[in-house]
Amino acid sequence: MKGRTWLPALAILAVACSMPPLLGGQVRSAHVVDGEFAGTYKDFPNTVDVRVVVAGGKIVECEVTDTKGVFKETGAETTIPKRIIENQSTSVDAVSGATNLSRVIMNAVQDALDKSELEDPAVD
Repeated sequence: MKGRTWLPALAILAVACSMPPLLGGQVRSAHVVDGEFAGTYKDFPNTVDVRVVVAGGKIVECEVTDTKGVFKETGAETTIPKRIIENQSTSVDAVSGATNLSRVIMNAVQDALDKSELEDPAVD
C-alpha cells in the first residue's frame, strides 16, 4: 500500500483539471426578451454568478458579480464578459490559463439567457 499513496492526489488532480461542457452558443435574438437576468454555474472548483442585460434581443451588459473557487483574478472575470458582448455568443475563446473559470462564466451567462428565452417563439 505504501506505493499507492499518490492515487488520491491523482484523482483530485484529474477532477480539478476536467472542463465543464459549453452549454450555449450564438444569442438567438428572436428568442430572448429584454430585461436584466441573473445566472449562476458551478463546476469544481469554481462557482460564478453573473448579471446580464438584454436589450433589442442583444446582450448589452454582462458582468461577473461573484466568484468562488481557486481561480480568481485571472482576467477571465472581465475578458470573457467583453468577448460575450462583442460576439453575441456564450461560446467564446477562453482566457489562457483560466479555461475552467472561463467556461464556468460562459455557462453562467447562458443560464441567465435561458431565463430570458420566450416560451414559444414565433420566429426562429
